[in-house]
Amino acid sequence: MQTFQYNWMVREEWYRWCEELSEEDLLRNRTGGVGSILHTLFHIVYVEWSWIRLLQGKTDFEESFNDYKSLNQVRKLDAEFRTEVENFVNIWDDSRKINYFTIPYKMEEL
Repeated sequence: MQTFQYNWMVREEWYRWCEELSEEDLLRNRTGGVGSILHTLFHIVYVEWSWIRLLQGKTDFEESFNDYKSLNQVRKLDAEFRTEVENFVNIWDDSRKINYFTIPYKMEEL
């Protein structure tokens, strides 16, 4: 749980820093990440949630960045997904360490 809490704290710091930037700066393609700063934050939120769903044996579905092209929208998605992630992480115990799962997509799709 501590790793997730740390990640969430750092993510909040990034959100606060992003509040100082214009929408144009947040959406500008950059080197590193998956393109823009905002798209990278969206990707982090989505992948965290996606992996937790796979660990739970739930189906995954693709969220589109095109639906979340503002800082407020990404933060809202983060808050929605975090509830599910936090609920799962809070019940984690050592017996779950040996559970295996398969990724339902091909690496070249990433």
